[in-house]
Amino acid sequence: MAMSFRSARNTGLFILLLIIFIESVFAYLIMAGNSKRLTDIIAVDEVKLRSWYDVSEIITDTKDRLYDYRLGRTDVVASIDLLINRIIKEVKSIKELATDEQELASIDEITEAAIRFKQAIYAYEAEVREGYRGGTSAKEMEVIAIQAADRITQLGRDAAAYVSQRIGEKNRDIIRVSDLSIKTLAFVLLLAIGAVIIVSFFMA
Repeated sequence: MAMSFRSARNTGLFILLLIIFIESVFAYLIMAGNSKRLTDIIAVDEVKLRSWYDVSEIITDTKDRLYDYRLGRTDVVASIDLLINRIIKEVKSIKELATDEQELASIDEITEAAIRFKQAIYAYEAEVREGYRGGTSAKEMEVIAIQAADRITQLGRDAAAYVSQRIGEKNRDIIRVSDLSIKTLAFVLLLAIGAVIIVSFFMA
């Protein structure tokens, strides 16, 4: 009788320890996965999103400077060139964090558009200096510059929307995994309670 009681007690304790161990490992894996996803969002996606917003603000300022130059309010395009360089630098920093092919393609296209923008404004400046502000060639350069600026604006907005969508998807994944982990841990807890009841029954 003593052996039967001791065996039941030891078996019950072993089952409880096994359930607690499994529950602890499962909880650790869930928390580690969620922590990694949150780190990706905070350290990568949020940084990229802010950078894309910065690109949009810079190109808006650039278009305003170009507008002033077209109206003759300023005589040089150096300030526009500096802003375009900032755009190129910003998208290069985004490229170091980007892994998605769609985002990388947008970055390459923005860089090409920025280069066209620079070439167009300097060609436009050369025409203006020669006194051909209203000439055909000057207007062509002006149109090319405006089109390049508009293209950068559109690509920047699309990229920001894409990153925002990815952040939303990752947040939904975290919520879904958290809900699943809560339900699973609750189920494991019920198993542990059932094991306690069974052990108590045998010990009684």
